[in-house]
Amino acid sequence: MSQRVLLQAASAVVIVVTGVVFVSSFTAPATEVLDHHNYRVAIEGIREGQGYYPSYDIGFREVYGPIPAARDVRFPTLYMALSWTPEGSEHVAFAIMAVISGLVTAALAKAPPTGAVVTLYLLTLAVADNGSAQFLYAELWLVPLVIGAVLALDRGHDLVALGLAALAFAVREQGILLLGGIATHMWVSHRHRRFAAGALIAAVAGYAIHVSAVRPFLDPENGVHTPLHLGWGPVDSFLRTLGFGLDMPWLGVLFLLGAVVWSYRHRLMLAIGPFLAMPLVTLWANRPYWGVMVVPLAIVLTIDSIWEAFFEREQSPAQPSIAPASQTGAT
Repeated sequence: MSQRVLLQAASAVVIVVTGVVFVSSFTAPATEVLDHHNYRVAIEGIREGQGYYPSYDIGFREVYGPIPAARDVRFPTLYMALSWTPEGSEHVAFAIMAVISGLVTAALAKAPPTGAVVTLYLLTLAVADNGSAQFLYAELWLVPLVIGAVLALDRGHDLVALGLAALAFAVREQGILLLGGIATHMWVSHRHRRFAAGALIAAVAGYAIHVSAVRPFLDPENGVHTPLHLGWGPVDSFLRTLGFGLDMPWLGVLFLLGAVVWSYRHRLMLAIGPFLAMPLVTLWANRPYWGVMVVPLAIVLTIDSIWEAFFEREQSPAQPSIAPASQTGAT
C-alpha cells in the first residue's frame, strides 16, 4: 500500500471522527447572526409551503425592515435543498457538507492531510465567536464546490469543474468569478467551448430570473441599505477578509500568495485568478465574511505547493544517466 493511500485513509478517519464529534457535542446556539435568521425563516417557510421569496421577505423584515435591493436576497438553491432535511437537523447537514469537503480535498489534493484542515476550518465557523449560529451562511456551503472545481480542473476534468463552478454560482453570486474564469480558460484553450458559453448564458439567465422573482418584494424607499463600510479602514478590511477564521490575519496573506504561486505553476491563473482576487473588493466594500469563500482554497493550494516542492521531489525516482559509448568502453 502506497504512502499516499495511507495518508488518505488516515485523513479520512480524522475527517469523519471530527464530523461525528461536532454533531454529538452540538448545542443549538441561543442567538443567531442577523442574516442567519433570514435563512432559517426561509427554510421553515418552504417547508410550510409558503415559498422561498415570501418567507425570506418575512425574515428580512423582522431583522432589517423592507428589502431594499435584489443583492440583499440570496439565491434559493441552498435553502430549498435544506428544506428537505428534517426540522432542526440543519447543523447535521452542515457537518456532512464539511466532512464531504474534507474527503474530496483529501482525495484530489497532492497533500491529503489538507482535507482534515478544511473540515476543521468549516466546523469551527458553524458558530460565531459571540456564540451566534452562522452555519446557514451560503458562503460556507460554497467551499466544497470551489475546491472541487479547482482540483478537478487541475486534473483535466473540465466539464466536472465547469459544473461545480456553475453550482457554486447557484449557491452564492460570487461564484460567477470562478465560473467565468473556468469558462474563459476553457474557451482560450479551445476545449468544450459550447459548454463554457452555455454555462455563462445559463448563469446570466438564472440571475435574471432571480431578480425578477425578488422584485415584487423590494421597497428601496423604505428599506435600509447595508453600508459598504462598517467602520474599518481599507487595509484592515482586507486583512480581516484574508484572515477570516484564522487567528493571525497575516497568515491569510501568505496563503493567498501561495495560491497565486500554485495557479501560476499549474497554468490556471486565468481560470481561478479572478476568484482569488475577490478579497481586493473589500478594500472599498467591507465584507470580511467573504473571506470564507477564498481562505480554504488558498490553504489547500498553498500546502499543495509546499508538498510538490519538497515531498514529491524527494519521492520521485532518479532518472538513470546514460553515459556516451566512448565513456562506457562500448565499441
